Amino acid sequence: MKQLEMLKKAMVGKSLPYGWIYCFNEQCIVKDECVRFLSTRFLSEKRHSGNAVFPSAWRNGNCQYYEKLRIAKLAWGFDHLYCNVTLKDAPTLRCRLRGYLGSKGQYYRYKLGQLLLLPKQQLEIKELFHSYGYDDVEFDHFKETFVSYQPDFPQAHSDEASSQPDGSNAQPDDDVSERDDANAQSEKNLAERDLFYWGV
Repeated sequence: MKQLEMLKKAMVGKSLPYGWIYCFNEQCIVKDECVRFLSTRFLSEKRHSGNAVFPSAWRNGNCQYYEKLRIAKLAWGFDHLYCNVTLKDAPTLRCRLRGYLGSKGQYYRYKLGQLLLLPKQQLEIKELFHSYGYDDVEFDHFKETFVSYQPDFPQAHSDEASSQPDGSNAQPDDDVSERDDANAQSEKNLAERDLFYWGV
C-alpha cells in the first residue's frame, strides 16, 4: 500500500511532527484509518517510551485524537505561473502574491521549495491569477506528502458534537455503521481547521 510505504519512509527518516502522539488501542474501530495507530507499525525497537493516546480518549462514538491518514499534492515554484502574464500585470501579481504569502522572504521560500503550498493555497493563488484574466497557470513542481490538522487537541471532538439531534448520545448497533459515523463526525468537526504538512 502506497500510503503505508510513505508512512514507513517518514518514520525511518524521523519526519513525524514534533511531539507525535501514538495510539496502541487495538480495540478502536477506526484504527485502520488512523495515522496515530498505523504509525506504531514502524516504531523502532530502540524506542521504549513516548506520547500515547489513552483508551479513555474514545467517548460517545468518536476519539478526540483520531487523525485520518491523508496524502495531498503540494506545490512549489512560480516560474510557470508567469509564462503568459503580460509585462504590465507581472509586477502587480508578484506584489499581491508576496502579500498573500506573508512577505518577500516567504515568497522566495515557496518559490525555491523550502516551503510547500497546500491545495487550498494553490487554489487561491490560481484564483488570484484568474481575477487578472489568466486561467492556464500552473506551478513548477509537485510533491505528495502527508497532511494533518493543526494539533490543537482536544478541541475538535466535543461531547456536544457527538450527540444526536434529540440531545441523546445513542450509538449505532452495527460496528461498520459506527466506524463510518465516527469517521464522518471527525471529518465534519475538523472541516474548518487548517492543515499542515509533514513527512517531507
